[in-house]
Amino acid sequence: PNLTTPKMTSAAFTTTATASTAGSTVTSTLGAHAKTSMSLVAYRDAEPVTTALASVIRAASADLTTPATTITEDDTTVVSYWSNKTPSNTGWTVPANVTERDASVGTGSGHITAAIGDTVVATGDWPGATATSTVAIAKGIAWTILVPPALGVEASFRTAASSNSNISTRSVVVPGSVQTGDQLVLVVTANKATTIGTPAGWT
Repeated sequence: PNLTTPKMTSAAFTTTATASTAGSTVTSTLGAHAKTSMSLVAYRDAEPVTTALASVIRAASADLTTPATTITEDDTTVVSYWSNKTPSNTGWTVPANVTERDASVGTGSGHITAAIGDTVVATGDWPGATATSTVAIAKGIAWTILVPPALGVEASFRTAASSNSNISTRSVVVPGSVQTGDQLVLVVTANKATTIGTPAGWT
C-alpha cells in the first residue's frame, strides 16, 4: 500500500525470501527525481504480513504517532516506522517499548529522516507508537505493519538495511544473512508527491 500527501509519498512492500534474496538489490523506480529513504527489515519464524496502515502529521509537531490497530494473535511483531521531510531533523527518538532496528538521515533541504523498529505484543488494542523528531514539522508519514508469528512462537529480528539519497531509481541491498523463508518488510518514502514503483518480486 502507499500514502501520498501534497509534500511526501510513502509505500510499504513485503516479500518472502527465497534462496536468491540474500545479497540481491531491491530497486524501486519513482515517478520523479526525489530525495528518498528506503528502510528494510527481515524476520525469521514469521508468517507473511497481514496489516499495513499509514498515518500523516496533521499539524506542526515534533511527535509522530503510528496508526492504532487491533492485534488478533499473540506474539505478533508490530513494525513501527516514522519519517518526515525537513532539513533540520537529525534523527528520531523512538519510544521505550520499541526496539529501533535502523535509521537514516538524508542531506540538504527537504531531505527524509526515517527510523524503523519493532515490538512483540499480545492480542488486544495497539495504541500506536510515538517517536519524537528534533524539530516540529507538518510533513511526516508513519506506518504500523504487523508480522504474525509462525509455529506458535514469536518472530525474531534477522537484520536491517537502508539507503537515503536524491535519485529517481532507489535501491537497497538485502543483507547476506537473510535466509529462505524470512519475511521482509520495505518502506520507501519520497519527499514529494510522486509514484513509487513496486520492486520485482514484492507486493
